[in-house]
Amino acid sequence: MKLRLLTAALFVSLPALTACGNASSTSSDDALVVSAALYPIAEIVQRVGGDTVEVVNLTPPGTDAHDVELTAKQMQKLEESDAVFFFGDNFQPGTQKAITALSGVTSVDLFDSVELLDAAIGEFKAEEGHSEDEHADEDHADEKPVEDEHNHGEHDPHVWLDPANMIAMTKAVVSTLSTLQPESASAFADNGETYIAELTEVGELLDAEIGIPDGKTASRCDDVNLYTAHQGFTYLAHRAGLTLVPIGGINPDEQVSAQYLESLATDLKGKDVTIFYESLITSSATKALADSLNVTTDVLNGVEGLSNEDIANGITYISAQRDNIQRIAKALRCS
Repeated sequence: MKLRLLTAALFVSLPALTACGNASSTSSDDALVVSAALYPIAEIVQRVGGDTVEVVNLTPPGTDAHDVELTAKQMQKLEESDAVFFFGDNFQPGTQKAITALSGVTSVDLFDSVELLDAAIGEFKAEEGHSEDEHADEDHADEKPVEDEHNHGEHDPHVWLDPANMIAMTKAVVSTLSTLQPESASAFADNGETYIAELTEVGELLDAEIGIPDGKTASRCDDVNLYTAHQGFTYLAHRAGLTLVPIGGINPDEQVSAQYLESLATDLKGKDVTIFYESLITSSATKALADSLNVTTDVLNGVEGLSNEDIANGITYISAQRDNIQRIAKALRCS
C-alpha cells in the first residue's frame, strides 16, 4: 500500500532506558512492571503506559539485540514483571528461553500481531552462514530449537522497521495493559492513539519520500536496490517497494560466502550506489566490499538498541526512522 506525504513530525522525548532496562517514571507500588525484549517494544510500552508502568528493557542500550544473554539482575526483574512483550521465532534465543520458563507472568509474542515476511531474500539464504558440513561432527540430538544459536526461524524478525507494524504492536500493548490494569484502560487507549498518530506520520513520510507514487508502477527513485550491512531492513524495503540487498544475514555474526561477496562486487562495479552500514553492527565484509568498490557509504539506525547517548540526546524510534528515510531517499536519488 502506498500513501501520500505528511511531512511534519511530533518529537517526543522518552524517559531514559538504562543499561539494566528500567524506564520508570513512577515509584508507585501500583505501577505495572513490564519487561520488553528490546528497544522498539520498550518505547511502545513506555508511550502507552506512561506514569503507570515501569519498563524493563532486556536488551541493554547500545547492544545488538540478536544474541543477548540476560544477567542475573535482568532475570530477577523479568520474574518480578506483571507482563513481558517479546519477539518469538527464536529471534533472541536466550531471552525467549527465559520467558517460556516463566510462571505467573503474562507473556505476549508481538509477532502474533503482524504479518511476517520470509527470511529468505532471493538466493541469499543459500549463500549465507554456516554450511551443514561445518556442524557434521557435532551432536545436536538433545538440543531444543530455541537453544540452537544458528536457528533463527523461518521469518525475518525486524518487523518494527515498518511503522505499520509498530502501530499493530501498539494496539496489542494497549489491549494487554488494559486487561492487567482496567482502571487505566482509558489512559492507555489515549496514549496509544497519540503514539499511533506519530507512527502514521512516519509511515506517510516513508511512502511519500521513497515509495511508488499513487497510480504509477515505477518507483520514484533512480535506484530501487537498498544495500545494507545485514538483513535488517526487509520490512522497510518491502513497504517502500525497494529491493533489499544485504551483505550479511539475519544475524550479523553469521559469515557470508566469498562467492556471494564476489557476485555482489561484480554486480556493483562501476555503479553509483551507496552501501549502508548500520549503527551497533561492525561488518568487516561490508567494509571490504565498500573499500574495494570505492563507493559511497552511509549509516542507518536499526533502532533495536539505541545507545545511552542516543537516548540522552532525545533520539526515539520516531526521530531515528525519519532520519533513516531521508538518508535512503538521498542515496537512492528519490524524487
